Amino acid sequence: MNHRGLIMNKSIDLLQCHFSLAPAEARLALHLVAGETLRSAAVKLSISYETARTCLKGTSKNGSCR
Repeated sequence: MNHRGLIMNKSIDLLQCHFSLAPAEARLALHLVAGETLRSAAVKLSISYETARTCLKGTSKNGSCR
């Protein structure tokens, strides 16, 4: 695994821990925080746009977004 992969895994772990996110939610959140659009993140994660939307809704609930 390269250095970037280690950083991403660490970031995903931190998001999961601090915001009670599922692994898929944390991966999506990481892409969005990096400035990607939801569509772009969905393509990179090999999921449909609708799946990404559903995941984002779960992230909002778990992260107490208002």
